This record gives sequence, structure tokens and C-alpha cells, in this order.
Amino acid sequence: MFKAMYENKGIGLSAPQVNISKRIIVWNALYEKRDEKNERVFINPLIVQESAVKNKLIEGCLSFPNIEAKVERPAIVSISYYDINGNKHLKILKGIHARVFQHEYDHLNGVLFIDRITQTEKQKIKGKLNELVREYRAEFTEEPAI
Repeated sequence: MFKAMYENKGIGLSAPQVNISKRIIVWNALYEKRDEKNERVFINPLIVQESAVKNKLIEGCLSFPNIEAKVERPAIVSISYYDINGNKHLKILKGIHARVFQHEYDHLNGVLFIDRITQTEKQKIKGKLNELVREYRAEFTEEPAI
């Protein structure tokens, strides 16, 4: 998963994005420093608590190439998860870490960042979304090679 994330210049990736039916998130929020010590794996993650304070920041997504929009999310989240050794962890995430975690966590639950944006933001990216739909529709309506 890290390989796919890095190849696509991402800082986070959830398993469903690469056709893996598991509740796994990987990330390196310090993308420029591709070092294993900066990489994180979250298995069966859960958001335990969210702060009432929210912030609105621009997000992008590997599932929506070249599309960005402002998304409002809690500024701080408390999470639980298992690491690759099966150890359970409880953490409080803030800043970019909270943002990336929530974005990837949404993928595990079938929620996309465009599901969380305002109508105003949707209007701003409507053209790019329609272009993406046309591109993928063409890709999936070609005759199968049998």
C-alpha cells in the first residue's frame, strides 16, 4: 500500500482505494521524508471522540486526481487502532495527522471527501468532476476483450 501511495504522490491511503477489503490505513504525513520511521499503519481503526472545534482546509484525494476542495473536519480526534504486531493503541491526533486520518477513515466507511463539501465547493469543482466521470465512463464502456 505504501508503494501505491508514494507512486501517486499521496500522504495517506486506505485499503479500499487499492481494492483491498480490509480496514487498514497507511500514511506518511511527512511525505518529503520517505523514511519508515515516518510511516504509520492503522488496522481496524476507530474514531473514539471528536473535538467540537472544527477547521476547514483544502483536501485532495488519490481517488479524484487533480481535484481539491475545502472540507470541514474536527480539529482533534481520539482514535484507537491496532499496529502490525497486533498491539492496541489509543492516540490523540491534531493538525495534519487528524486531517489525514479522518480522510482515510472515511474511505473505510464508504465516504468520500466530496461527500463532505458544501454546495458552494461542489460548484467550484463541478467541471473537473464531470470530466472525471466522462473519462471513467469511456474506460468502462469499451467492449471487453474476450
